[in-house]
Amino acid sequence: MSCIPANKQILLLFCALLALSCSGQVLFYNSFENPEFEADYAAGTAKALYHDMLKPVEGKTGQGIWCKPNEYIRFETDENISLEEGTILFWVKPNYTPPRFRQEFGREMQALFSIRIRTDHLIQLRLINDKTAPRLRLMTGGDNNKKSNINIDIPGWQKDQWHQIMISWKQPGRLALAVDDQKPVAAEDAHLPLMPEAMLYDMFFGTNSKQSRVFQMEHFDGVIDEVYIFDEWLVRDKPQIKPKAKKPKLPSHVTAQPDWVSENSQRLNFYVKPESSQWQNVPVKSDIDLGLDWKKLSPQRKRAAINNFRLVRFDTRTGRPVVYDEKLDGHKKYFRPFTVTSEIYSASKAVLRFVHAGTEEAGYSFCYDLNHVYDSPFPLEIPMVGNGDRLRIGLKTSIGNLAGTIAGVFDVGDIDGDGDLDIWLNSGTVRTPKCSDLMTGHYFYENISNETGVENIYAPAKLIIRDNTPTGYISGVVIPVIADINHDGKDDLLMLGRSCQEWWEWEFINDKPVVTKIHKLRFEGPVLDTEIKTFWFDWDGDGLGDVITSELPNIGKDEVTPIVRVYRNVGTKENPAIDTNNPQDIAVDKVDLQWCYIPVDWDCDGDIDFISSGFTHEMYFHENIGGTKTAPKFAAAKRLKTMDRREITIPNSVVTIKIADKDQDGDMDILWGSEAGCIGFVENIAGPGRMPVLRNTVYLQQVRPILDAGAINIPKLVDWDDDGDKDIIAGASNAIVYFENQGSDDRPLWKWGEDMTAGGFPIWLPAGDDGSVQGIEELGWQYNNPEVADWDGDGLKDLIMSGIRGEHHFFKNIGRKGSPRLAKGQLIKVDWQGEPLKPAWLPFQPVGNELITVWRTKPVAMDWNNDGLCDYITLDHKGAMALYLRAEDPNGKLILKPGKNIFEIDGPYSQGLVWNRPENATRGRSGRTIINITDWDKDGDYDLVYDNVNARYYENTRDNQRPLWVDRGDLVKERLTNHNAGPALVDWDNDGSLDLFVGSESGRIFYFSRAYIDGPAPTVIQIKNEEQK
Repeated sequence: MSCIPANKQILLLFCALLALSCSGQVLFYNSFENPEFEADYAAGTAKALYHDMLKPVEGKTGQGIWCKPNEYIRFETDENISLEEGTILFWVKPNYTPPRFRQEFGREMQALFSIRIRTDHLIQLRLINDKTAPRLRLMTGGDNNKKSNINIDIPGWQKDQWHQIMISWKQPGRLALAVDDQKPVAAEDAHLPLMPEAMLYDMFFGTNSKQSRVFQMEHFDGVIDEVYIFDEWLVRDKPQIKPKAKKPKLPSHVTAQPDWVSENSQRLNFYVKPESSQWQNVPVKSDIDLGLDWKKLSPQRKRAAINNFRLVRFDTRTGRPVVYDEKLDGHKKYFRPFTVTSEIYSASKAVLRFVHAGTEEAGYSFCYDLNHVYDSPFPLEIPMVGNGDRLRIGLKTSIGNLAGTIAGVFDVGDIDGDGDLDIWLNSGTVRTPKCSDLMTGHYFYENISNETGVENIYAPAKLIIRDNTPTGYISGVVIPVIADINHDGKDDLLMLGRSCQEWWEWEFINDKPVVTKIHKLRFEGPVLDTEIKTFWFDWDGDGLGDVITSELPNIGKDEVTPIVRVYRNVGTKENPAIDTNNPQDIAVDKVDLQWCYIPVDWDCDGDIDFISSGFTHEMYFHENIGGTKTAPKFAAAKRLKTMDRREITIPNSVVTIKIADKDQDGDMDILWGSEAGCIGFVENIAGPGRMPVLRNTVYLQQVRPILDAGAINIPKLVDWDDDGDKDIIAGASNAIVYFENQGSDDRPLWKWGEDMTAGGFPIWLPAGDDGSVQGIEELGWQYNNPEVADWDGDGLKDLIMSGIRGEHHFFKNIGRKGSPRLAKGQLIKVDWQGEPLKPAWLPFQPVGNELITVWRTKPVAMDWNNDGLCDYITLDHKGAMALYLRAEDPNGKLILKPGKNIFEIDGPYSQGLVWNRPENATRGRSGRTIINITDWDKDGDYDLVYDNVNARYYENTRDNQRPLWVDRGDLVKERLTNHNAGPALVDWDNDGSLDLFVGSESGRIFYFSRAYIDGPAPTVIQIKNEEQK
């Protein structure tokens, strides 16, 4: 690291430095006056991504920003900054006199500005408050993990005083820092990042870049305002005229009053112009705002009014409507397919999506009404637009399984006060830069069974809170517990577990819960911050809720016996305090890998029993058979059974349970959630005061159902049933599911998923006791990665699967074209010519010549060398990509040759946000790779597309004999990964160019057309001066 100490800094007064410029082009300017903190001007994207709780404060001119603990604000770097040469000017005002920082900010170092990725390429400015004199430290980092520092002492800084800071750089090594009117301190040999700006992803103001659950963020306890970024070295003066975003102008010939089509009384009109003649179908999305009157509608009236939505295309000059379907009569022939995002159920703002056909401009009217006009939506079809829309099941009127997200843990209660039980769901993902477009946070599902007359049905999810709280992060494994924590007669929410020890007060406002106050839970003793499941329950009968916990104390280390404890509340009704110095172990029977124990009088005999669930697929009843109230004795655990005497088996892992009277018939039912995100309902039909009698599981339903392919899903799009359209086969952490397209590629209609079968039974490839490199806890996981190819050359599509054990299974298609049927799977074997190869850390011993590689890797089966035989490409036993060629032995039998590492990959910045495929990875860090090989750029050779934050494109710059794949970055900007994304390539719209689908941890599958990926985006302008009908 090169470092210029504060007391030995050299003032490099070059001629260029003396003639400080203000002629550089402005790339980014933000006054923070916009309600959404959007930049006033941005060469790239002006949109800010910021914490739910971030509010504007008084700035130097108008508003500024102050990121309190765990808050953040960030903007994309792509086009908004130049790494070749640039300057950042901004104003700061500390809320304290350095170095006396306030403890709640908790850091001797406070970040004012930060660009930093995992490879340690960075530009970062900090205020240092340690025992030395307060100072600013500018740190940069380039290739080979080399860093440079510049320090400037700031002895005169006082609370509430404004100072202007300048950061400047110029390749290959010029770096400067200045404060106010002081001369810049500069270096000539600094280590600077130099790469495509998009690969740096984000720039943060007021915090560092570590917006994650692992690293504590460094927050500047002060205000930031008036940020300028230039593309020139040493700019000290801001422009005389503040730059403003250039908004496209509506052509004068476009009518503002097209013909009115539909019975609706209101509409929004849009002008759309494709910016390229290359694409015949262009995805369009536009923000819409239906106004305050819409927001005031009750939830029930909103749901009814959504049926009124219609979309009409019109001629921009004449205003006449354009027919969409000539086979229809009346207004219906003009109505076009579209989607509106689910925010419209709780807010007036949402996103309208549709496909613009053709290369010419057009106008569109989005028609709506606040009153009842239409009984149902039209058209009923759900279009696949191609700009990041999530695939949905069925039609707009369909219902389907309620789909949370990975490890979606939940509680139930009458949240909206209408007499039935709603759902409060913790989605299971921490919002970080790599997954900001996934479904993260807490969500409210309103029970609308009484409204619809359909049992167990819920409205689409409404966001409650998305981001980390001021005192912790929202871990996806922490169960939200609805309870009156402070005895004020209102329900609160307890969040207690890993890195979150809080309880929240909330009110039901504007159709959803709103968190009004967050309290840090008090402890008399050490904080409960382990991987625990918690329940709020008055164990000792003193009127105060105590905390009952269950945990596996050494998760990941094959220690499978749970610990169940009670921690007593020694506080007051208004201010609870949990005594962790004197925990009481509960002598309940400990079943291996059960880590969710719920206290309940299950057998209705007046004492407290337990129901348990956990990593495995079982549920257990732990009967209280005596002892005392606070020290009971329990019988041996018994598997819960349904009324037909079958043991309850959950077809998923990490099962959490809730005991409640779901159907309000006076007895206690069971609801369960799992890693798949769905919620099962096991109804008790015994009646009040009787030993439960349980029905089989049914799944809670929702309107506008998502195509949920399971947690960490890896899709493969292929015409599996040979009916002329593309279907989906999706592997997931606990399933392999087939989604049949019952429509067409132009107008798809997705049938609800079915588990794939082979040999007459569902395909089930779990780890077993010895199969997971992460320990026995994952004995039920599969992590299925499917590939489809004609493996045996008989003209039928076969299924190939790899997964958690690193084995590779071949399922032969023994059906016929149009009616596939799979035989029982068999392991793919290699003609090893010596000792079979396997990962050194493999927890089990292979038998025979089977192919065993690193785990969780999607292979590619293709004819690589054009010899007519299907070859195989995957990561090998060391995690390197390898080509396994097929051949025929002397008897004409197909064999698979040992792998050869012919591939070279150049991707030094590919781990900017993700850690998949680290060098020399072993055990759980190995594998986790989705391989796609195709001619993406149509130049005649094979390119590579890996998983990353969405899909990472590597161009083949050599040939197919010895490919050199060079990293060209992510295909789209959406951030869709946490474990790993599941990219899949296919020419969906049959236009000759490959499109992109991305499976995700959340179970969703996202669609991106090539027109969206390659661009340019169409011009979309909302036409003003619209009047009501």
